[in-house]
Amino acid sequence: MKVQIHSAPWVIPVTRPVIENGAVAVFERCVVDVGYLKDMMLKYPGHRLIHHPDAILMPSLVNAHCHLELSPLKWRLAPTGSIIAWVESLAKARASIGPEEWMPAIKDALDELVRGGALIVGDVGNTGLVPSVMMEWNSSTAYRQARDTMGWPLEGIHFVEIIAPEAPSSHDSLQAPPALSHQLEACPASSKRTGTWYDPALPIDIDESLLEAQYPMPVTVSAHGVHTVHAVLLKTIKARTRLKGLPFTLHVAESPEEIQYLKDGVGPMFDLLKQHGRDPARLKFPSKGPVAFLDDLGLLDEMTLLVHCVQLEEDELDIIESRGASICLCPRSNTFLGVGAPPVDQILNRRINCAIGTDSLASNDRLDIFSEMAVISTLSPNTPPSRIIEMATIEGARALGLANRFGSLEPHKTALFLGIRPPQLPKDPQVLEETIVGTGSRDGFEISVIR
Repeated sequence: MKVQIHSAPWVIPVTRPVIENGAVAVFERCVVDVGYLKDMMLKYPGHRLIHHPDAILMPSLVNAHCHLELSPLKWRLAPTGSIIAWVESLAKARASIGPEEWMPAIKDALDELVRGGALIVGDVGNTGLVPSVMMEWNSSTAYRQARDTMGWPLEGIHFVEIIAPEAPSSHDSLQAPPALSHQLEACPASSKRTGTWYDPALPIDIDESLLEAQYPMPVTVSAHGVHTVHAVLLKTIKARTRLKGLPFTLHVAESPEEIQYLKDGVGPMFDLLKQHGRDPARLKFPSKGPVAFLDDLGLLDEMTLLVHCVQLEEDELDIIESRGASICLCPRSNTFLGVGAPPVDQILNRRINCAIGTDSLASNDRLDIFSEMAVISTLSPNTPPSRIIEMATIEGARALGLANRFGSLEPHKTALFLGIRPPQLPKDPQVLEETIVGTGSRDGFEISVIR
């Protein structure tokens, strides 16, 4: 096989400056070199040159937090200004969806992600529908041909989300058994913190076969949030993800109601849990914010991804920075739910890895990372466009533990990148980055996927 040299007027490697008249050298689906076209042509004699005129080559975008299984709810919910009212509307809307509507809506959402160049995802669900779609997609030759793609089109991780706010009554022993302790000793040193380890056998009813099957991308468990998952289960879930070298993710500080419940044990969130049949006697609130509580449990490290982070204080950001945890911002969903805007400037002024997500089509009208980048630029106008592109690529990949394969164009990374064609190709690197960040929609570009 020959080295393929993909050339374009502009290449955005992300981890190094923009290259004019650049090229990406690929061999057997692996990036082997990135640089100026003239250098690549001399360096790899006998190459196959593939030119992308009027295009910008850049890594695939990363949607670090979405809920594909909620895609049938698109246009069924309206902004209410209250996350509690939205949760109630969500429950009613889900119950009204017919069985025949789920799969087509999820597949349409997958196509939307691909068309928008977001081929790396951190997808969250609790029904098993998306894993089922993964298996069907890979096994259906007709479906692959109809979509002109080779099997499941995305990379990333699917998280099976746990919601269990009550203390598990069957969990008597919280110490890790010797076998587990031995396995944990084999974990990377950077992922270990002092504290009590828990048996990774979940003390709740979950179909373990859902987690053990062979899927096109990894499937693991995740927690919904500190207010909806008991501390015992939070530590259990973290232990399981640690053993597999996968990220631990959950919603954190999304709404004022969540913070009121965690600190005081009262308010609309507490009332909502009771209305949904939760036993108040078995609910435990930590009397502190979610970040401090997670830190007390020893759950914050480089493989922890905190989603939303709208209601954070300065001291909580200090903790996140010191532990090396990542944040994922979903600003358009926050606006839809009326929970406020995340403190983007305060986050980005620290050494905090910060990814971007869309959340679901139940709280967003599109799964479009270009739209999210534009909103972040508005919320933080002094942030350079190059940093926002990093958030949508390498920082997203890092948050999902996938930066060794995706997020930038550099040697040894998987050859999965984009050719983006704006209506008019900018002639200046800064204008180029401003165009990508500020256009506001994937519809402003023609996007092709290069595999």
